[in-house]
Amino acid sequence: MKFALKFFLILTVVLLLHIFALYKIHHKTDFELLLASYIINYLLALAIVLIIIHYIEKLKPYVGFLFMLGSFIKFAVFFIAFYPRLKTDTVMDKTAFAYFFIPYIVCLIMESKRLVRITNEL
Repeated sequence: MKFALKFFLILTVVLLLHIFALYKIHHKTDFELLLASYIINYLLALAIVLIIIHYIEKLKPYVGFLFMLGSFIKFAVFFIAFYPRLKTDTVMDKTAFAYFFIPYIVCLIMESKRLVRITNEL
């Protein structure tokens, strides 16, 4: 529970910084899509970590594969749910790509740190 709260707070700060940066460069922002990206990345990352922690004793040799599967699922969700809305004229600009990539990389770092700590304790 402590991890989930810390994770949420860090991601919230990153979201606020992301919104501020978009405001400073005067970029037309789809806040609904941006917020959805952060929420979905958070929920998927949290679910991945909790599932791995729950089954870590039974699946210790496969933790890396489960982690990679989680990343694959997050990319699949991005390409199904977000990519069609972000690309314009068959091209996606850097700012639109950042809608997905920034929350994805923050979640990836948080997931990795937590799972490394858990596996080192075993």
